[in-house]
Amino acid sequence: MVYGSTGGGLLNPSDIDSNQIKILFAKVSLSELALMARSAVAPALSWIGAMALHDEQCVDNIARVWRFSRFLDSELVALLNEIEFSRHSAAMKDVREYYLRPGIQIGKGDLSA
Repeated sequence: MVYGSTGGGLLNPSDIDSNQIKILFAKVSLSELALMARSAVAPALSWIGAMALHDEQCVDNIARVWRFSRFLDSELVALLNEIEFSRHSAAMKDVREYYLRPGIQIGKGDLSA
């Protein structure tokens, strides 16, 4: 998604390295439109909005998996807990609750590390 929005095309996953990722992400503004929408009729999301939506979907999927907790391996349970309670997930919750409210302007941040 990032590569396509910066004028590139499709990427071959085996050709990607961490340096290339850092360069691509530094070119993307948080407030620019991402190549993603909530639905076919909804407007495109900003990059920070797309990140928050991906996190929201992740949280929803984890909640579905917890219904089968008695069948889950302990390593998978630990991984799900790590994802669900990560600093990233907490930050995305803050983004959804504060930054994505109508009328809030996001500064000139980018997706660099």
